[in-house]
Amino acid sequence: MNAQMNLDANETAYFRRHLEAVLPDVQEIVYAGMTALNTFDVIAGVDPTAETVTYYQYDKRLLAKISSEYSNDAPTVEVNGKAFSSVVKPLSSKRVYSINELRKASLIPNVDILASKADATREAIAQLHNRLFWLGDSVTGLVGVLSNASIPNAQVTADGAGGGGNSPLWANKTGVQILRDLNNAVLDIINATNGVENAPNLLVLSPQRYRVMATSKVDTDNTRTVLEQFQNDNPSITNIVQAPELVGAFQGGTEGFLIGRNEARYCGLVAPIVYEEFTPVQDGPVFEVTAAGRNGGAIIRYPLAFTKKYGI
Repeated sequence: MNAQMNLDANETAYFRRHLEAVLPDVQEIVYAGMTALNTFDVIAGVDPTAETVTYYQYDKRLLAKISSEYSNDAPTVEVNGKAFSSVVKPLSSKRVYSINELRKASLIPNVDILASKADATREAIAQLHNRLFWLGDSVTGLVGVLSNASIPNAQVTADGAGGGGNSPLWANKTGVQILRDLNNAVLDIINATNGVENAPNLLVLSPQRYRVMATSKVDTDNTRTVLEQFQNDNPSITNIVQAPELVGAFQGGTEGFLIGRNEARYCGLVAPIVYEEFTPVQDGPVFEVTAAGRNGGAIIRYPLAFTKKYGI
């Protein structure tokens, strides 16, 4: 602290508590609603100084045939890997304290404005991480889960009642049609991988479309919802995530959903540094505390184990 400020002992202790640097933290800064950070694993072992991360996307070709006892012309099993590089970009935010603000805050009981500023700095970095994990950033080349061009992407069947019977919107569809859209997406994964990937475990959609699933009925007795029947049809899908970030995030600004296999070897988030703070810098009566992170978007190693559907 600057000795020329003539601070008393209580003020000095208060200032030091709020201006001390926070050490780097890799996985514990998670806020409510940060669905990417809460849904996918952060890939461990990426060097904090890395500017690119190279990984492989895999495609399997499984071939076998009936042969004679002495045959040596068996078909070859292939696992094709293609190298991709993901850029890693720095993130930053900061908070500012004035000496007068610090003095006033130290006198207000049960109100910790400075702590609130610290929380806001952390949340700002977390929100940016979350957006980049989902959507990426076309300017810097960061690729998110939804912007990954290797994941199959198609509109749901356009046979809803609106628009002369050509609407893809769930608002214009029966529960049976909505259930069909979801089950067809699972079938698309099975077909694209020749049955190798037949047990997706993740469905992500907006809270609004989740509500449609949870309230639309699929039987004449009006007892079973789309959500209940979909879970019965696909018991492997144990994680259904309501993500506000998906609102308008699909092709043409439409609603959509993502189905896939959420495991560390299939996908992960690149964040060599989720959050860190640097030593406060004093400029006259003002202190600045800069916070940072490093983000490399989302890595999808088996893109055919996922599918995106839009237009709902």
